[in-house]
Amino acid sequence: MKVVFLGDVMPGGVLPYIDSFPIDKDVMAILSDSDLRIATLECAIGDNLTFDPEKMSGRGNIIYSPTDSADLICKMNLNVVSLANNHIFDLGLEGFESTLAFLRKNNILFTGAGRNISEATKPVIIEKGDVKIAIIAACSYDYSQVAYVPIASENGYGVASLDEKRICSQISDLKRECDYVVVLPHWGIEYSYYPLKESVKMAKKMINSGADLIVGSHTHLRQPTVAYKDKSIFFSLGNGLFPDFFVNAPRPIWYPDKTKVDVWKIPCTRDYPFPVLSPLRRVWKTESRIGLILTSEINKQSIKNKYKLLFLTEDNYLTLLNRRFIGLKLYLLGKFSLSPFYDEGNLIKFVKRGLRKIKRMIFK
Repeated sequence: MKVVFLGDVMPGGVLPYIDSFPIDKDVMAILSDSDLRIATLECAIGDNLTFDPEKMSGRGNIIYSPTDSADLICKMNLNVVSLANNHIFDLGLEGFESTLAFLRKNNILFTGAGRNISEATKPVIIEKGDVKIAIIAACSYDYSQVAYVPIASENGYGVASLDEKRICSQISDLKRECDYVVVLPHWGIEYSYYPLKESVKMAKKMINSGADLIVGSHTHLRQPTVAYKDKSIFFSLGNGLFPDFFVNAPRPIWYPDKTKVDVWKIPCTRDYPFPVLSPLRRVWKTESRIGLILTSEINKQSIKNKYKLLFLTEDNYLTLLNRRFIGLKLYLLGKFSLSPFYDEGNLIKFVKRGLRKIKRMIFK
């Protein structure tokens, strides 16, 4: 089974105002040449719904996609999405129900959030041939990481919490009935290149409990990839398809009427002010326009992972990062040169390997 993973996906933003299809054929080819496509859906889907009052009071920002724009995730052929993130309830419970209705209508499986803890923690089980895979997702509930997010309880809606004891117990239970357990945690500090120490410790405990692959999201930056007990930990894939977007006071995402507003004349910002005093087009900084697309080849014996870098152009066109961006590649290698610090690996060996990669890129 060939499984492709993307990071955070939000199919709205400026995309409804762009006529062309926003994904390069090479990226689409990777998606098409797979049996399963998985991403974090980091937005609610709905039209003309009430914004979450907690977020509007200043405890976070509102991110959602209109239903028409959300059709893009169908064109990407996503099969499974994680809903365990800090934006899935930005349109309240009604928006969550609208999101589920859209996913069910388009036969897209989901995990990580629900109307109660039982629904939120329900895994997606995939079987192909003699291989059985469990996919679970969970979101940090640390305010310093994700700001406000409702946590599912026995009688209350919310996301599956990234509680170490709970998730390790769930992993152990699933491992007894499945060949592989894949965990999709939404964690860490936004715009940080490195995982938190507690995330590193938790990732190792999850693998000790039976997890076979950990694929993180939330930070909007690509974070290090390490191996632990021959299992891969991708602390964050960065953004998958998350375009620039418009915001209005105090800071919710905004979809202006293009028959009344020249949207491309709206002032741009690469920061994220709060409160927003007048309409802005929020444009990602270069480092947040780079992510990973991960391909995992899974059989009864092993999981083999390989990945390529994604790049979202200033025109909001998702493409592969190719040789034209060799400078960015070298920049990224430098940014992640401390990756072994989070693993048991040998730093000297890593540096030599990095130098060989640079040599191959320069003299290829």
